[in-house]
Amino acid sequence: MFGYYRLASSVPQLRVAEVDYNVDQLTEEFRKAAEQQAAAVVFPELCITGYSCGDLFFQPNLRKAALNGLLRFTEATEGSGTIAVVGLPFLHEDALYNTAAVVQSGRILALVPKTVLPNYREFYEKRQFTSGRELGTGAKEVTVNGMHIPFGTEIVFHEESSPFSFGVEICEDLWSVIPPSSKLALLGARAILNPSAGTELTGKAAYRRELVRQQSGRCLCAYVLSSAGVHESTTDTVFGGHSLIADNGRPAAEGERFCRESTLIFADVDFERLEAARLSESSFNDSKSLFPAGNALHLTPRIGVLGIGCRRGTTVEQLEAAFSAFCAAHTLAPQCIAAAASIDLKQNEAGLLAFCAAHRWGLSFFSAEALQTAPGSFTPSAFVRNVTGVDNVCERAAVLASGGSIRIPKQAGGGVTFALALSPFAPDWRVLS
Repeated sequence: MFGYYRLASSVPQLRVAEVDYNVDQLTEEFRKAAEQQAAAVVFPELCITGYSCGDLFFQPNLRKAALNGLLRFTEATEGSGTIAVVGLPFLHEDALYNTAAVVQSGRILALVPKTVLPNYREFYEKRQFTSGRELGTGAKEVTVNGMHIPFGTEIVFHEESSPFSFGVEICEDLWSVIPPSSKLALLGARAILNPSAGTELTGKAAYRRELVRQQSGRCLCAYVLSSAGVHESTTDTVFGGHSLIADNGRPAAEGERFCRESTLIFADVDFERLEAARLSESSFNDSKSLFPAGNALHLTPRIGVLGIGCRRGTTVEQLEAAFSAFCAAHTLAPQCIAAAASIDLKQNEAGLLAFCAAHRWGLSFFSAEALQTAPGSFTPSAFVRNVTGVDNVCERAAVLASGGSIRIPKQAGGGVTFALALSPFAPDWRVLS
């Protein structure tokens, strides 16, 4: 079903501060979600260690085990397009952050710290943790096991080839006067993923259910929440393992609470419908001025290959002008492009070489005979065939260099033609077929 993406919320079994056991449970539930072709699965807040560790979070051994556990879980996602959101305590510049790690295909895409820390009644998170507000706007960069990873609260995850995009907030963030998800939605997130650890009181589940439903409607988005399960109930508070998925104000799925076994729920959401709703309901876009984009970070996979055709002697300025028009016409983020390709007749074109060098793209050249072998249907041109010996240069070159398929067909202008192909890449967001 084109436009539909499957979202999942999981509450795994857990042992407080037993990281190896917890990672095993997370890995098993991730495997189940991936087998069901989930685009994303959300696990509870601080699920790698357990939420209720208290002052154990100050212990270096627990934090080190948590980081190693994250790396082990990340390795287990290798080769899968399913996104996972897991939680752990993360130390940065002598401050400890309650953090969600966004993981996919054997990589940590980003770390998102909690913004609003509850410090009332049964909650005392400010005793251990620092708010993500202290990092300032935008995103920092941290190094984990040699990987450079974005770290911040204003991160939107998306890619050019699909309507699926998402942001992350954590538990109490949703309960605040202006939840971070409101800004993330205005920045382009069409799903909000919330790892949570809400306690249970009489009537609180109904209130939480309504919060999720209303925020999904207010933000014209999908909302996925996974709250800590009964195995966190080892001190003076009770946790129920509430899992919820809502779709633009509509309850889409809800898991059973107080289960001693792991639970996993799914809902299929039409992201093209969410995209259309935001386009037609003008009050949504009227709110964008309240939250300027500022230093927000948009993570876009670099999977694009730009196919290029041009006349002899085309200058770098002409190529730049044509490229700007191409991006504007297709609302294309230039950052998604990793490489370029053309026919070998152009391998000594100074303007083309300078253009690609300026963008730091590797440039591949193919013979007319090789271009003829590109799989797929292409836009033919008798003129191009007469000049080059093949009916299309830019589309065929992009497909051969990417090993994928055309995303944006040939666009011509000013003596230049561009086409965009996308390389096969795990972040296909698990589109349902």
